[in-house]
Amino acid sequence: MSNDESRKVLWPQVAFALGLGAAIGMVAVGTNLVRNDPPVVRSQRFQLVDANGTLRGEWGFKGSSAEFLVYDTAGIPRIRIACDENPAIYVLKNDAGPVISLAHTKKDGAWMRLKSDDGTGVLTARTPNDVGPMLGVFKNGYAGAAMRCLEDGVSEFFLQDADMKSVWRVATPAKAEDKAK
Repeated sequence: MSNDESRKVLWPQVAFALGLGAAIGMVAVGTNLVRNDPPVVRSQRFQLVDANGTLRGEWGFKGSSAEFLVYDTAGIPRIRIACDENPAIYVLKNDAGPVISLAHTKKDGAWMRLKSDDGTGVLTARTPNDVGPMLGVFKNGYAGAAMRCLEDGVSEFFLQDADMKSVWRVATPAKAEDKAK
């Protein structure tokens, strides 16, 4: 068999192989056997580090609560976002706990709390489910002043001392007929 004859025999085989390869490729792409989707990574905890290897972010679970933490350049957590049945966002200051808190709980409704650096002075705004909206200023855990809306449209403003005794209290009447008295 001459070289010309062997070349004639190979061309149909090469054409068949190319056609078969193209057909398989089209079927693979059409049925998503070849995917361009990015890979999926599953984990219960992820850590983000900077170029120096310092922990700068973390996403994981604390108990049943999903948490996202953002750390400063010294590796100290500064922002915490927690999500379970009571979602919350916290701005943290060293070990003093959160200095700014935003949350929503089934019991207390939506609330916001601002703390002084030493944690003793607190400003709280909340919309609890058991009473109406409230804005309060606290010192060492005791309400120093508060404004709140109670049931039946009663509004109240009060100042109190550390013994939790009202020193001064003003409340509006609940109903129009009470105002006439």
